[in-house]
Amino acid sequence: MRRLAFLGVGSAVILGLGVMGATPAFADNGPHVASAGNTTVDRCAGCHRAHTAQASYLLKQDQTLLCQTCHTGLGASTDVVDGVSTATGAGALRGGGFMKATINTTSGINKLSIAVGPSQAVTSKHDVGVAGWAWGGGATGAGTNITLQCGSCHDPHGNGNYRILRPVPTDGAALVLPATVGVTSVTQTAVSGTTYTYAVVTAAANTFKVTDPVSFVGSGAADAIIGATVGTVTDSTHFTVSAKSINFASVTGGVVGYADPLAIASAVGGGVNVTYTTLNLHGLTTGQKVTITGLTPAGLNVTAAVISVTSPTTFTVANTTAGTSTTGGKLSGIADALPVAGGVGDLQRIYTTTNYWAVDDHNYTGANVPVTTATSSTGVVTSVAIAPTAFIANISQWCSTCHTRVMAGSGAWNVNSGDATFKFKHRSQNGKEYSPNCIQCHVAHGTNAAMGGLSSAVGTEITGTAGDSFLLRVDSRGTCNMCHNL
Repeated sequence: MRRLAFLGVGSAVILGLGVMGATPAFADNGPHVASAGNTTVDRCAGCHRAHTAQASYLLKQDQTLLCQTCHTGLGASTDVVDGVSTATGAGALRGGGFMKATINTTSGINKLSIAVGPSQAVTSKHDVGVAGWAWGGGATGAGTNITLQCGSCHDPHGNGNYRILRPVPTDGAALVLPATVGVTSVTQTAVSGTTYTYAVVTAAANTFKVTDPVSFVGSGAADAIIGATVGTVTDSTHFTVSAKSINFASVTGGVVGYADPLAIASAVGGGVNVTYTTLNLHGLTTGQKVTITGLTPAGLNVTAAVISVTSPTTFTVANTTAGTSTTGGKLSGIADALPVAGGVGDLQRIYTTTNYWAVDDHNYTGANVPVTTATSSTGVVTSVAIAPTAFIANISQWCSTCHTRVMAGSGAWNVNSGDATFKFKHRSQNGKEYSPNCIQCHVAHGTNAAMGGLSSAVGTEITGTAGDSFLLRVDSRGTCNMCHNL
């Protein structure tokens, strides 16, 4: 068995996603199934030894080697070393591989291409089992050194999440988000095309900084600014934000917080149901189960509650608690997917797309609706994008656990963040398909993308390694042309 030193940069996300057709892609499966209360469970012995363990966590061998015993096509259908799936009808793993990848990296000119190509050696990959560099990690400089294991991103015991992803990755430099605060007023101050600028006054001191992606949630359905970018900060209670396609004159009240799709902006219970509002497009759909913690009164918190109604930033569950909370709530990780045809309960996840650029997880009943409309308290009608699934809405926030200073909101390209290295940044936290987020441009494990002359020089400039592909999905800078079409 090969011992791998996984090298590279990018966004740690998914255990190889299949890209050809309706390929089975399991989450909780095999030995990776939660077994609380099962006193006769057998699978523990697949990985652990009580008295003769050879690695920490009582593992029978080094964690990387242990995972490879199955995930090289010798047990699991996902060969993450060579970047292929051995399942019937499968092809390239969408997350690439750690030694080889079969991504069709020449397909950047066509958004609708099926990205399966020849098996090639990777040109960049994530570090696993050895110290590696997390770009944008830490408080200053280009990044920070961390050592990732497979278990840093994936929960080997199973947890019901897509690809058994942990709700929060371990081993990273945890991202500390600014606290949500109440708002005194939000007033429109400028309009440039479809970009609107607002002056925000908070009722208490806040810790937002320039280029932070933030969201404001008011009392009216359209009195909301989702994923705006902080442009200027005057003092601890005054700052400006800019966002596209948001148009209301002035409102009072509400809350403003970091644009975290897992954060609860408010919870309102009437004795039968509780409706929760999030600080970003949450991506949840009816029938999914959610767990919420941190709210006061405590009765507003729920465990595995089934969603009955949703909108882009709200969802409702049955809960007899009456009361209101506007601070501190949190969704516990990526919500479970719904059962699918042929699945066993919530355990089977099937990735169904032939469109390599539809990066969402479509493992739920129903489809995304492009847009709807909302009417503000002053009668202004606004088009509102319907959120995709919780996976895509949360993934950039999830990656930012390690890459703490990379994420930015709309308009950050024209706002000096004050960071000496990451001074101006491309938007990266959009919660919609075909829009900027970490996995729209990068793969999880390793890529075979090749860099041209100018693109190769970027590696020399940033990492000192010519041709560094930075886990990009397309040759050279084809990812740029996928959206900008220049």
